[in-house]
Amino acid sequence: MKRSPIFLLSALCLASCAGPASSLSVFSSDSSSPLSSDSSLPINAKYVYNLPKADKVQKLPSELVNALRGPVMDDIANAIEKAEGNIVLSPASYLLSVAGLASVSSAFPAASFGLNDAKANLKDMLEAWNFEYNYRKETDYGTEEDRCAFEAVVAHQSVGDDYRFDPKKRDALVDNYISTIESSVANYHEDAEHLFHDLLCYTIPVPDPKLTQDGVCTYGGFKMKDCVPGGLRTRDNAKFLLKRVSAHSFGSISYPESLPYYKGENYEAFRIKVNHTSMVIVLPSSTSSINQVSVASAYAEFIDKSASALTMGYVPYFHLRSEEEDLTALVGSKLSGQERFYDALLPEETLNDLSLASVLQTSDFEFNRDGVSGESITVLAVVGSAAPGEHEVITLNVDRPFYAIAEKDGFPLFVNRVNSL
Repeated sequence: MKRSPIFLLSALCLASCAGPASSLSVFSSDSSSPLSSDSSLPINAKYVYNLPKADKVQKLPSELVNALRGPVMDDIANAIEKAEGNIVLSPASYLLSVAGLASVSSAFPAASFGLNDAKANLKDMLEAWNFEYNYRKETDYGTEEDRCAFEAVVAHQSVGDDYRFDPKKRDALVDNYISTIESSVANYHEDAEHLFHDLLCYTIPVPDPKLTQDGVCTYGGFKMKDCVPGGLRTRDNAKFLLKRVSAHSFGSISYPESLPYYKGENYEAFRIKVNHTSMVIVLPSSTSSINQVSVASAYAEFIDKSASALTMGYVPYFHLRSEEEDLTALVGSKLSGQERFYDALLPEETLNDLSLASVLQTSDFEFNRDGVSGESITVLAVVGSAAPGEHEVITLNVDRPFYAIAEKDGFPLFVNRVNSL
């Protein structure tokens, strides 16, 4: 059920009065806010219903596709290749958070992240990634339902009184899809979780940079669900590391399936279709370790050089979740030290001595017989001097790992390295 902007504002005002220590207040555009108070999509975001083909949905401009395939993919691949065990990260929420910070900062090295005009790029991403596709068809065997949904959001949160947002500046930015939260130092994380869990219906935890002083956080939130009517075909007893697992199978000796395919020096890569999204599998050769394969290089070569080939095989289903992965070094290495963060939101008289404290991401991705789903939240914390939060990496002993990159319209949304099932 769609709710009016007046209802949303009333609900948010009531939420902000929940306790005296918290001063949560969310301001969003009346005409284009990506925020929503329930599981439905934003009231006036760019989305469509019941289209015969998903390619009618607005797509990202080519420069943003290149950013996701280039600088952003390189950053995410760098973090994944340095990790141990299973890990999943989202280029989508990472780029949303960076673009969100760049859109309200001056002297920000946006080009280093593949951004041209941060405000325009941010708006393009939020328009392209806020939609829901539903298709219902009555057949002789019952009702067949096809569903694909995306939601993206960027929000800024001031923490404490020193860097409280200027109301006039904040109101001037609502047409650029920018929403803001104001919180006390003691309640900043509780307020952020309220925004994402209660208002935006995210099920994953919000990364906590554990701030102890005044500052500002930028959040990039992204989630997707692509369901397949009737489920993907499966081979229940497919083997993976001599272990019986549930898997999606494709092709056979008698009826091979034509798939985009590329064979590199020490890996093979191919793309399988899910429904309205796809997934590129990068499989190291049997004589190579996954640590010897660069997922960024392999993905780039596949995009440039893949060709249709007759294939058969299977991809095991998997579910990965990574909490508070530390990406601080990836962003920090590109900053010059000349940036003035939040110029577009802070009062003119505020001493803008902020510096990057931490960049953390929580992501969850699942591939099963019903399709794919994923959620991710990236937070950039900018304060005086706060240490990056620690993160935990699960390490598993494996023999035959692989990479999996979930895509929409040819750009990577989630990058998985599967070491064990």
